[in-house]
Amino acid sequence: ELVTQKNPKDRLIHKYQELKKVTPSIEYPVIEDKLVGNTHYFVLGLLIDGKLLPGITGSGSNKALAEYEAVDKAYQFLEKIDWDLTRIR
Repeated sequence: ELVTQKNPKDRLIHKYQELKKVTPSIEYPVIEDKLVGNTHYFVLGLLIDGKLLPGITGSGSNKALAEYEAVDKAYQFLEKIDWDLTRIR
């Protein structure tokens, strides 16, 4: 299926639209931003429609890599709980 070949953010948005019929608001709050040697190291969380997904973070030497990892983990997490966002506080 075409959707499974998309990047994680596209899959996350597509699945959310399929369930809720709206496009979600996705934000990446910075949990940690430190300098390791000459390299920045970011740890970002993931908020989907104002709900911070528990334990979902992405990390990397730039924000784009960290966002990609966070979205991929979020998609996998939501698949496990059948996308019941009411179970997330």
